[in-house]
Amino acid sequence: MKSILPKRRSSAVARSLLVYLAATIASAFNLQAAADPNKELPSDVERLIKWLPEDTETVVVARSIILGDPDIPNIKKWSNIGIIAVMEGLNLARGKHLAPLSGRQVELAIRGSRNFDVVTSFGGLRSENCTIFSFAKDLDGSGKALMIDSLRKHADSVKLLVGREVFVFPSTISEEPWIKQPAWEGAYFVLLDPKTLLYATSDRYLAEVLERIDHLPKTRPLPDTLPEWKQVDLKSKAWILRHYPREDLATRAVGMTVACDDRQLRVVYTPRAGQEVDRDQVWYQWTLGRNLTREQLAKFRIERPGNGVVAFTATHPPDFEADGGLWLFQLLKLQAMDVAWAKSAKR
Repeated sequence: MKSILPKRRSSAVARSLLVYLAATIASAFNLQAAADPNKELPSDVERLIKWLPEDTETVVVARSIILGDPDIPNIKKWSNIGIIAVMEGLNLARGKHLAPLSGRQVELAIRGSRNFDVVTSFGGLRSENCTIFSFAKDLDGSGKALMIDSLRKHADSVKLLVGREVFVFPSTISEEPWIKQPAWEGAYFVLLDPKTLLYATSDRYLAEVLERIDHLPKTRPLPDTLPEWKQVDLKSKAWILRHYPREDLATRAVGMTVACDDRQLRVVYTPRAGQEVDRDQVWYQWTLGRNLTREQLAKFRIERPGNGVVAFTATHPPDFEADGGLWLFQLLKLQAMDVAWAKSAKR
């Protein structure tokens, strides 16, 4: 009996170890599956992102928005950042050609951008981009005709691009007088179908979008292999993912994500593998120039979730008056803050 007992115990320990290892491996596979963004990325988002060129640097996603000019100083919800981002450059109040869009509900809006540069003394940005507006309801016959007639009536010109009728308007990008406009710059509109409108600032970026629509590739920009995808909050009302074309020397980040809900703004900076984002630099960028009280500071949080990542969170609704208007500067730069902070407009 004495010689058998240790063997039984040994067998029991071995069985327990095997069960533990099997559970651990299964758990690891489950965690990997949960972290796979493709498991969760909605099919409509996946479909439209594939329209964007491979070298797209930033994508903005916003759902269930009403087209109109956002009253930025009076915005009370962080989720409205999505409207600001996808509506950038559009002015429905002054643009007569856009009048038929005012008040229309958009089910999904996706904006892709690349090649950011600074074109104002205060860090204003220019980029090649295209916003895809997918309406909640089709433009009916009269609505589609009204939209086409309005664009045609007010356009500077109409041209064919990849077999589509493109309505061309002057650029709406704010720039210093000495900034030279590149050949691609303008405001370009394509009514792709009764439910889809494209608005672009670059005709060459738009051409690539149209080519990809006609010949939809299997791959998409910002692939799943990017570490930033692990930080994307797909349940947010609006979110942004940016993969920097080069590492940000100030923060040592290679990309960032933004999640916007009604009462909370969360910006997460991702480093290269084996590195860490500079926490102090992130805090500096979000608090620079503000005389923040102790009560205001208590509404901000900066933390390290792990793996060298740094997250900045505003835990209160936006208050542009209390924060000296600098929130506006920050929010307009969110799509390429690494460029806005690193450069100034060159004469």
